[in-house]
Amino acid sequence: MKKLFYAPLVVFFLLLFAFNSNVFAYTDGLLQDQSIYYGKDISNSEGSTGKWTDNDEATSLPLTVSSMAWYTFQGTTTIDSFKIKSNSSLLVTFYNENNEVISTYTHNSSITSVENLPAPVANVHTVAFKNTASTGMTIYELDVYNNNIVPNIPSAPTQLTALSNASSVDLTWQTGPASSTYTVKRSTSPGGPYDTIKSGIKLLSYSDSTVTPGKKYYYVVSGVNVTGESINSNEASVFMYYPGLLRGKAIHLGTSLGDTSAADVVKWTDGIDATSSPLAAYLNGWYEFNDSVTVKALELKTNGSLDITFYDSSKNQIGSYKYSFTTGDLGKLIILDAPIENVKYISFNNKTIGMTVYEFDVLSTIDFDQNPSEPNPEPEPQPEPSGDRAILTITMITGLEKEYDLSIEEIDAFLDWYDAKENGTGSAKFGFDKHNNNKGPFSKRTDYVIFDKILTFEVSEYTAE
Repeated sequence: MKKLFYAPLVVFFLLLFAFNSNVFAYTDGLLQDQSIYYGKDISNSEGSTGKWTDNDEATSLPLTVSSMAWYTFQGTTTIDSFKIKSNSSLLVTFYNENNEVISTYTHNSSITSVENLPAPVANVHTVAFKNTASTGMTIYELDVYNNNIVPNIPSAPTQLTALSNASSVDLTWQTGPASSTYTVKRSTSPGGPYDTIKSGIKLLSYSDSTVTPGKKYYYVVSGVNVTGESINSNEASVFMYYPGLLRGKAIHLGTSLGDTSAADVVKWTDGIDATSSPLAAYLNGWYEFNDSVTVKALELKTNGSLDITFYDSSKNQIGSYKYSFTTGDLGKLIILDAPIENVKYISFNNKTIGMTVYEFDVLSTIDFDQNPSEPNPEPEPQPEPSGDRAILTITMITGLEKEYDLSIEEIDAFLDWYDAKENGTGSAKFGFDKHNNNKGPFSKRTDYVIFDKILTFEVSEYTAE
């Protein structure tokens, strides 16, 4: 009976350990559970700690500027690899029994790193980790090995996002476990093929300044370590804006052309995807040019449709364009069927619910033959959907899509909340009742979305059987 009792108990603790282990297991290292000294140099200890070698990434200790942490072995050993988790770079130094430096290695990563040294270092009596930054730092784990610890091939990075800046594309992503560095790849076609534009990246971000206005780019990122390279991350696309006639100008906001009752907006014309401002229903964004201009094309990024109107110096309408937003529009260049001349005023508004405008600009003198872009003709009107239910698809700013099957009443409640929040009132979050999707012992489950995390949403109505 005792054997029957102990066997399940052992299995239980093994499973418990497996589910609670860190992404990187710091086991079997030469420093595991040892006390590490710290101070200004290896001959002047200011104290010791076991937090850096306890195989627990939740524990940490700061290391001040120009200070070092070190461990001295009983004899000498050979070190060929290490694992480090810190929030800044470290200089790894190896000393012999006479405290002479026999080798150094610069660890540049600010994430958990598992690395083999370029060559094994023999006769190591002391190994030290020095803070070479100009500020203090935090160390979570340290260890060294003498058996060539080689990590698994990294998992793919996740949540890659790409945002257009005035003259660059800013990329951010989440780490792929076991990655030491990252490689950024780019294409001008969805799905590739991709060209590598930067490798050896230590951070979880990169700014690509080798971009051309008027083009749409598609990016992926892979993780790399000494074993190999991961598969690619999700693809992120972005449009690079030309600096048009409105770049950096303040757009007036009011109830009609010429009305300046609301505050001016500059975020719509800065060429930066990450900045935006709401446009409430039936309000107009408008601008008056100093001299009449010719408009050949539009650039915009929004999460809703716009009515764009052009006026001459007498405020007579001389042209218009209806932009119909579709899910996935992440900034675009729209070449008009024919140039509109003698434009003195331009205005844009939406006649549905409140919306967000990220970029709006007009172009006059750009050479489109040298920078081809597919024209976007005015879309044919689509019939109004009807039904008693709808699929609501919400795209977050991270690229994550959330989908809800809701009644029309629930859709209306969401639209009313979004419209009110767009106008500056109401709660910052909206909850969706998950109905019969309850799991476990819960009596009710509610999924919340945050207003300023929403990029776009789409409503597809249908009639239930």
